[in-house]
Amino acid sequence: NHDLRVCLERLSYIYEAGIFDYLKQIKNPIILEIGAGYGTLAYQLLQNFPNAKYIIIDIPESLIFSSIYLSTLLPTADIHFLNNYEISHINLLQNIDLVINTISMSEFLEQQVSFYCEKIKLLFNDDTLFFEHNEDRRPAGFCDAASIISNYFTLRETISGKYIPYHPRSNCSARIWINK
Repeated sequence: NHDLRVCLERLSYIYEAGIFDYLKQIKNPIILEIGAGYGTLAYQLLQNFPNAKYIIIDIPESLIFSSIYLSTLLPTADIHFLNNYEISHINLLQNIDLVINTISMSEFLEQQVSFYCEKIKLLFNDDTLFFEHNEDRRPAGFCDAASIISNYFTLRETISGKYIPYHPRSNCSARIWINK
């Protein structure tokens, strides 16, 4: 199953980067995922960190799927769903522990990536991590999300994928960013 393979790939990157250990040290971690699709990564992370508060920002069409999927499988989980145009409604008094974006920023225009980076930077504290897994989509008329993200955050590491039992896409890198 393609969806399971992709989810396991992302979980492997997250594990390799030490994010599981990082989240275990936080009593009630707050995770923000931009572009969660139908919610499979959110489901897996909430299974491992049931005390987490999980915020999903996505286009309304995708939120329909993730809200049904996650509320059915995890009816008592602390999950919040925001339309992509509601990012400004996130409480700026709360510090986000982990921001996640996988693939969707590589489908954005440069201005959209910059907009999201400006907004999520307001939610960062000194320990916040930003995990992103995007590809360079300039040949398709989109953007290289990582080059734009680098204007707002400092690259902590590019994750090698040593736990992935197959060769991941060569033009798609997973990275951890921290506050500048």
